[in-house]
Amino acid sequence: ILSHDICKLIRDHDPAHTLINTSEISSSPLQKLMSILGIEIQRETEVSQNVLDLLELRWNARQNRDFATADRLRQELFDHHHIVVEDSKTEYRWKKLT
Repeated sequence: ILSHDICKLIRDHDPAHTLINTSEISSSPLQKLMSILGIEIQRETEVSQNVLDLLELRWNARQNRDFATADRLRQELFDHHHIVVEDSKTEYRWKKLT
C-alpha cells in the first residue's frame, strides 16, 4: 500500500469532510501500520468551534453554488484565522498556516 492510498483511505472515511482527529488514531492498527511504513501523521491543529462553523458554512455555500459567500468566508478564514482551504468536487481540506 502506498502512502497516497493510506491518505485516501483516511479521507474516504471522514464523512464530515474535515481532518480526522488524529488523537483517535494514535493507538490504532492504522497508526501502527503507518509507523512501520515510516509514514507520519501531523497532529490536527486545534481550532475554535467558530472556525469549524465557518468552514462548514463555507462548504455549504459552495455546495449551493453561492460562490460569492464561499469566497468571502474563505478570505475571512485566511485573514483572521490563517486557515487555507482546498476544495475538490466532493470534499474540502484545510490547514492552519504557522
